[in-house]
Amino acid sequence: LDFLWRLQAQQEVEDMRELREHNECLLHNILPLHVAQHFLERSKHDEELYSQSYDEVGVMFASVAGFDEYFEQKEVKHEEVDLVVFLSTNKLLEESYFHYVEKIKTIGSCYMAASGLAPNKQ
Repeated sequence: LDFLWRLQAQQEVEDMRELREHNECLLHNILPLHVAQHFLERSKHDEELYSQSYDEVGVMFASVAGFDEYFEQKEVKHEEVDLVVFLSTNKLLEESYFHYVEKIKTIGSCYMAASGLAPNKQ
């Protein structure tokens, strides 16, 4: 029984480690890097709210033209399209000029991005 309990405990520790890595990955995908690090590095008992002020910030809301028609055609033809990959793949943001533009959210055909949120960067 000791052997089985030890084996079970080792498996649970491994599962917790994998879950933590998964949660950290989600935080890094959802939040800007410096904000994710703030929450990951703070004390577990620290319930202080996070806020920062920036002098120059730009926010963009955009709609993808023809979005509904495109995906309706794919559905009619029974073709699979990974919507998240379609909207997240943005070659423009890979250019160095746009390196500090953060994609904030994609909801349906609406895309939101912001710039000026990285500390000490323009």
